[in-house]
Amino acid sequence: MKTSTNKLLYFIAFILLSVGSIRIILTYDKLTISPDELVHVATGLELIENGTYYLEALHPPLARLSVAILPYLGGASLSEEFYAKYSHPFNENSGYKQSFEGRNLGGQQIFFAKSHDNYKKMVFLSRLGILPYFLLCGIVIFVWVRTHIGSYTALYSILFYTTLPIILANSGLATTDMPMCALLTCTIFALLEWLESASFKNTLLLGFSFALLVVTKFSGAIFFLIVAAPIILAKDYATGKVSRGFNGARVTSIMLISIITFFMVWCTYNFELTTLSYPYFLTPEKVSALKASLRDFGLSEKSVKKLFTAKILPFPEFFHGLSDLSDRIAYVYAGYIFGKVLLFQGVWYFFPAATLFKTPLFVLALGLLGCCLLIKIFISQKNWKVVAPVIVVFTLLLASTAFNMNIGLRHLLPIFPFICITAGYSLDFLLNRRPLFINGLTVLLLAAYLVTTALSHPFYVAYFNFMAQGRGEEILIDSDFDIGQELEYALTFPEVHNNIDSLKLYYSGLADPGFFGFKEYVLYQMELHHKNFNINFGNSRYLLISIPLLKLLPKEKKSDIAKCKDARRIGQTFMLYDFNSCI
Repeated sequence: MKTSTNKLLYFIAFILLSVGSIRIILTYDKLTISPDELVHVATGLELIENGTYYLEALHPPLARLSVAILPYLGGASLSEEFYAKYSHPFNENSGYKQSFEGRNLGGQQIFFAKSHDNYKKMVFLSRLGILPYFLLCGIVIFVWVRTHIGSYTALYSILFYTTLPIILANSGLATTDMPMCALLTCTIFALLEWLESASFKNTLLLGFSFALLVVTKFSGAIFFLIVAAPIILAKDYATGKVSRGFNGARVTSIMLISIITFFMVWCTYNFELTTLSYPYFLTPEKVSALKASLRDFGLSEKSVKKLFTAKILPFPEFFHGLSDLSDRIAYVYAGYIFGKVLLFQGVWYFFPAATLFKTPLFVLALGLLGCCLLIKIFISQKNWKVVAPVIVVFTLLLASTAFNMNIGLRHLLPIFPFICITAGYSLDFLLNRRPLFINGLTVLLLAAYLVTTALSHPFYVAYFNFMAQGRGEEILIDSDFDIGQELEYALTFPEVHNNIDSLKLYYSGLADPGFFGFKEYVLYQMELHHKNFNINFGNSRYLLISIPLLKLLPKEKKSDIAKCKDARRIGQTFMLYDFNSCI
């Protein structure tokens, strides 16, 4: 390809990433802060400001540091009294309730303790910390696809990546999902290069990519291990060589990757050390058994005691987080799909169905066609690298059928950069086909896709394709529909703003409604486990209710609105009820 053409493609890719970034930034002041963002910023600030990581260890710190560093530099701070009460190792005496209260109160103090201008500033700074991950993922996609598949496919992949609603939605929130997605993408591409040549350069690339992934989100490392095996099998098939082990160079390379990961994890957790009797590393029963075994082996009581009281265990909160993750995986969340509340069970089809309804159909169709075309190339040309995006998409989709946490497609976000690649290959294929009507139809459908996704701005979170018929809440709720993002937007409706003194809010988020002017309100997430929780008018004429509450609550808890007529939809996620229409 000519140098001038190359420069043009790079320039267009730069423009696409810039426009995508602008679209993301323009959502910052439109979306109310979400419950997860409150937690992530508070826990990240704790590590930066206090040097501890006790508010919640469920996720490693890197993404949380990313969303907290700019607010910290912008003046965000938590009091010494707060840290004295809440920042201490979790134990049975403090309980989960106090831990939950602490991390949410910390977020409330950061965002709502001062003026409205300060709130906007903190929201902007925290969400801006995710933008580099969006750009990193896009750049890696473009460079890798251009090198191994083709320049135009790389450009079209970036076109889809920078316009896909689920990517834009999660890139505009101060959460862990986009950082994990970006770093998993980098690590998978680094693995492909390392499998081809375990050079020092490729070893460092894979080592640092994997290490950063590990300190971003535990599930990212799990996803990487899930997709690594089939990628290796694809390479073996293509090369005709079965991997029966690793030679000396590979073993040395793996050792270096392990060392890099170890020190990266330890550094991220502030080089903390604790004893081997740390309960999230070894349970008291296992400690007792190990001590007995060491005594039987011949160690003196003094030596055993010294071994278990010395601070030699690195990054203890890493093990705490793994323990929390294990508990979360075993625990079945209250999910929702197709109007059915999933209590005490997950369903195998949650993520495939969510992908079907939340991915634009044009991209979905192109992605499937691209998978078929790339598989054909893999079989005919034995090109194992080009089939890697297909392997990632279908391996993770298959693995997702076993997930209990049916609470959001964001947990499967890493498949979407690879769907963009397969869709990009299809688009390149179709635009070079004859007869010309295929080109024309493809361009027309592409234009329709770009327009419809642009119209979903800024509320990309609640995007569903046209199969949902504008009723996404009948298919999915939770983080696929409502994270409390429309609280401020609801106030732009005259029937809400003009009746604020006689209105009662039932809100599914954890932002402070009083901060925005609401007089009477109930935060559903705080009242969720109260047996006496009911929706009622009380002394108010109007009820403004988050739609997920209407879907999750049983009929007996909604008796006050059972006879209401002419309820009005406010935005995408609220319903407004007038008492005068309920009698």
